[in-house]
Amino acid sequence: MIRILLDGRPVGDGRQGIARYLFSLTPYLAAEPDLDLTVACAPRWESTFRSMGVRTVATSVAFTSPIAPFSLALIQRQVRPDVTFCPSFAALSILLAHARSTSRRITTRAA
Repeated sequence: MIRILLDGRPVGDGRQGIARYLFSLTPYLAAEPDLDLTVACAPRWESTFRSMGVRTVATSVAFTSPIAPFSLALIQRQVRPDVTFCPSFAALSILLAHARSTSRRITTRAA
């Protein structure tokens, strides 16, 4: 069983590209028997994601907030995912904050 934390905070008003992508992706991931999916989202979107058959963790911290990386790091500690998927431009800052909070080193390689 692979535990996945999906960062659903960028959903916003539900009409932009990332929201449509997440609303399309979530049911497919939820249907996979070997995946345990949790979505971090704003409280107003919890019922929408739950109707897709996934667990949710509510957060009122917007993904564009300066404290967003640290907020997601706390959610990661709670959920303990094997994989965190952040489909937004804020993903790098989240990874760096998580690396700092867990004392892991992130390295990148040129392709």
